[in-house]
Amino acid sequence: MNAERTLIAGESLGDARYFLRRASDYANEREIFGGPIGRNQGVQFPLARLTQRRKLRNSWPARQQRCLIMVSPAVLRPTWLNCLW
Repeated sequence: MNAERTLIAGESLGDARYFLRRASDYANEREIFGGPIGRNQGVQFPLARLTQRRKLRNSWPARQQRCLIMVSPAVLRPTWLNCLW
């Protein structure tokens, strides 16, 4: 059961990286009022917050010594992160 949880956590982190990259590219391409929407704080802050959370979740296994026992928190946040999109 722990192997499946680890797999889901890894998939979710990869998905989060992909979707954040897509959102960032879209924010830089889409123009409104003569400039990209990515320069607006209403777009920058959520993307920055999600990027920070993704990096934190990505570094979580490196900080844990009991990875197989502590898998549930690794699954909870990355899957929640993907549900925001």
